[in-house]
Amino acid sequence: MALQEVFLHNTITQKPGHIQTVSSNNTGANGTTRNKAWVVDIEDDTKEKRELCEIPFYRSLTPIFRLMAILGLYRQSTSMSATSIAKIIYGGVVVILLWGNFVRSLAAIWLETDIPTEIFVTCIIASVWLLQCACNATICFYMCFTDKYQTFFQHFEKHCQSEFSQRINLQLNVHWLKKATVIVTVISLVFITTNTVASYVFTYGPFESLPNLTLSMFMSPFDTSSHVVVQILINISFLFDTAAWIFPISLFTVICLQLSRQFKELNKTIAKATEKDGTITKCLEMIRREHQHLCRSVGHADHIFSVIVLVELGLNLPLICFLLYEIIVVSYPFGAFMLTLIVFWLLAICTSVGIVSWFGAVLHESAHAAVHNLHDISISPGTENHRILEVCMFMAKMNGTPIAITICNLIPLTKEFILTVIGVLVTYFALVAQTI
Repeated sequence: MALQEVFLHNTITQKPGHIQTVSSNNTGANGTTRNKAWVVDIEDDTKEKRELCEIPFYRSLTPIFRLMAILGLYRQSTSMSATSIAKIIYGGVVVILLWGNFVRSLAAIWLETDIPTEIFVTCIIASVWLLQCACNATICFYMCFTDKYQTFFQHFEKHCQSEFSQRINLQLNVHWLKKATVIVTVISLVFITTNTVASYVFTYGPFESLPNLTLSMFMSPFDTSSHVVVQILINISFLFDTAAWIFPISLFTVICLQLSRQFKELNKTIAKATEKDGTITKCLEMIRREHQHLCRSVGHADHIFSVIVLVELGLNLPLICFLLYEIIVVSYPFGAFMLTLIVFWLLAICTSVGIVSWFGAVLHESAHAAVHNLHDISISPGTENHRILEVCMFMAKMNGTPIAITICNLIPLTKEFILTVIGVLVTYFALVAQTI
């Protein structure tokens, strides 16, 4: 059943979708004539849903989805064919491998006795990071059994790329989106390669002061002389761990970029919808509906990323605190080379938190930017009531619940959130510095 909104109009404005007359020339008890009521269907059920592979937005993100599929983090088909079952088994094996790696690192902390402080903190950092990677892989595996990806892309194609959307220059710029996807994918691959190499160097690197210490930490609780198969599985797991950490962020970045771009283009249309004196020259109702469709796209994207954002920020922020503690307080026995690796991981995690927070905040600001144009609209004494109603409804949407990706449907990613995170980290840094 299509969701409907009733607007009172004295004249008919041609709109895409269904327009039906509910009442015409109705006479009240006092003999006056009532305005005509027009029912406008926001959802156009006559437009068939397209398969994912036919949607331009989805096809533009193929490089990311393909790499995620290779690493067991994504599968398009929800059927139960032999190929699909094989992909499910592969994804399940990846999830089990990553959780096994986390349990191994956690067991190493509890089974070892008399661990030096610097080694203990390093093991905690590794365990928290492995937990985050395992959680990301589990979420991606679970998402393949839901229709959230399909719902997001199909809604965007059906309502944000409608005939009216294209008439007001909101068509998808496939060339720009593919270029952005390729850039994000290349950066992700470079980081995965760098982080994997750094992990191997950390494990097998020549630390003269404490030989074989890092290898012992890497293999713990297994002995360094364990079977070669165990070492191979642990090494492979680090590649999958890094991929599970970075690719959800890459997908989040590209989708936020595209939605922000759509909102900015719509804001340009809203600015052009008023003359220099603030008089409305276009049907603001249709623009408001187009904005509502984009808001729903943000809601569908939130269903995909809200838990991933929770894991990303909920575990990365403690990691930043531990790494700062390592650099500032803990006296490392590994020398300058190990300190360089720690600084690299600190910068990588800070960059990850910054990307998620920044692009989430940009999307929120783009979605609410229309409120500045709405204040420029002139409401004169002769303005029709339905136009005043359109402006009021639009402004109520802008001033209401934040239109943003949230942390587990609780905390929206906004500029205020970024400032709060920075304030917490600065406060922690100041407290740690006092302990030196």
